[in-house]
Amino acid sequence: MLVTVFLLILVYSAPLTDTCGDRLDMYHELEKILKATESIQVIPELEKLKKKWEACGLEQDSTYARILHILGRSYWKNNDDPELGAIFTWRAVEINSSASTLIEQKELCNNYFNLGAIYAQK
Repeated sequence: MLVTVFLLILVYSAPLTDTCGDRLDMYHELEKILKATESIQVIPELEKLKKKWEACGLEQDSTYARILHILGRSYWKNNDDPELGAIFTWRAVEINSSASTLIEQKELCNNYFNLGAIYAQK
């Protein structure tokens, strides 16, 4: 009985410790996705990472904004959905233009460049 309880605790607690990492872990996961995934298949992988980030309650930083930026670019270019591309990219702009110490404002150039390209295409 005690062994069964221990095994149940082990089985159900393992995913909890495995699921969430810190922001640096998420950054590494993003890099892995970008290196290993074809551009057309990146959307489902990035959507999963975005949901994981949100479920873990991590603060939104430049890495999270980069996920949104790449989703925006991917929806615009690969799925021919400029509306959704603009929504994701605007959200990246909001994060990267915030006063948080966790963002890199230089990423705003990339965000605005893509927005200009998206709106020029419409």
